[in-house]
Amino acid sequence: MGLQMDSEEAKKKKGKHGFKEIDEGANKGKMSIFVTFGILCCVVLVTYFSMSDSYECGASNQTESSCEEFRHLINCRTTVATPLNVEINSIMGGTETNYRAQCAWDAALSEVRLAFIFASIVVVYIGYSAYKEENKKKAEIFMYSAMFLAMMLLVAAFFDSVEIMDSKDDNENLCNLRGKYASPPEMKLKSYGCYYTKYYLTVILTVSSAISLIVSAYHINQWKLFLPNVPDQLQSCYICSNS
Repeated sequence: MGLQMDSEEAKKKKGKHGFKEIDEGANKGKMSIFVTFGILCCVVLVTYFSMSDSYECGASNQTESSCEEFRHLINCRTTVATPLNVEINSIMGGTETNYRAQCAWDAALSEVRLAFIFASIVVVYIGYSAYKEENKKKAEIFMYSAMFLAMMLLVAAFFDSVEIMDSKDDNENLCNLRGKYASPPEMKLKSYGCYYTKYYLTVILTVSSAISLIVSAYHINQWKLFLPNVPDQLQSCYICSNS
C-alpha cells in the first residue's frame, strides 16, 4: 500500500513538471553525449597515429648512404626533442633524397591521456544509460565523474602543450638548419621544415572533449531536476508504467 502511494505521488510530480520538459532535456542531453563520444574517439585515433616513431626515406638513385646520414643526424631517441615531425627534401651529388621522420609523444604522456580518454568513454556510457533508464543515481554518477575527468583532461592538455613548446625550443637549430644541422655547401635544399600540426590537433581535441564533458554534465544536471524522487526499487516499475 505504501509503495503504491509513493508511485502515485511520483506520477503526480512528473505530471506537474510535464513529460515535455523531461523529453526535451533528455534529447539535448543525449545529443551532447553523442558529441562527447565522437570527440573522445577522435582523440583516441589521433593519439594512436602519433604515439610511435617512424622514418621514411627515398633516394633517386637507390643509394641508401644519404638516408643513413639523415637517420643518424635526426634520431628521435638521441638527437631530437619530441614530439616533432620533420621533412627534408634535398639534392646532393646528383642524388635527390626525401627524408621524413615522425618523433612521437613521450610514451608516458600518451598513456596518461589514453587512460583518461577511455575512462571518459565509460562515464559517457553511464550518462547514456541514465537518460535511457531515467535513473537519477546514474545521472549523478555521470555528472560528478564527468567533471572530474574534464579537469584531468585539461591538465593533460596543458602538459601536452608544454611538451610542444619545449620541443620547439629544443629543436630550434634543427628546424632552422643551424649548428650541427647546417647543410653542406654542396647540398641543395628543395624544401624542409618542422611540423606540429598533429600534436596541436591532439591538444585541441583533448580540450574539446573536456569542454564537451562539462556541457554534458550541465545538461544532465538540468534534466535530472525534472525527475521525481522515486526510490531505487520503484525506478524500473515507474518507468514501465509511464512508457
